[in-house]
Amino acid sequence: MNDNLTLNALTYTKQYSDQIAGSARNNASLGSNLPRVLRIVNRDEVNGKTKLAMHRTTVLHEQSVLGPDGVALSVPVTVQIAVLTPKSGDPAGVDSAIDDGIVAIRQLISGTGADAAALNLATELFKTRAQ
Repeated sequence: MNDNLTLNALTYTKQYSDQIAGSARNNASLGSNLPRVLRIVNRDEVNGKTKLAMHRTTVLHEQSVLGPDGVALSVPVTVQIAVLTPKSGDPAGVDSAIDDGIVAIRQLISGTGADAAALNLATELFKTRAQ
């Protein structure tokens, strides 16, 4: 993967990459007190109920926002996607299930510009909290 990534015309500069902590890329275009951080973490774990060995990939976008007093809040807004797969699963079946899940979520939240089947429900889901 590239060290620096440009997303929606914003460049996220790689800060670190570590086998345990994952990687972090920052964008400070809103100022140093309102950073945007893109984190990617891959780790192996064991499911607590089934004791099945799993892979987890988490992609997080964190953005600091101002509170009503004009001071940056200590907790950022975090948008994340996590993919959890069994380590012992059939590789073709796991890959297909990942693709199916990505398509379903993309169509659920994306606008219809690139995909006529997209539902454009991001506002309802994340801002008005519809279920």
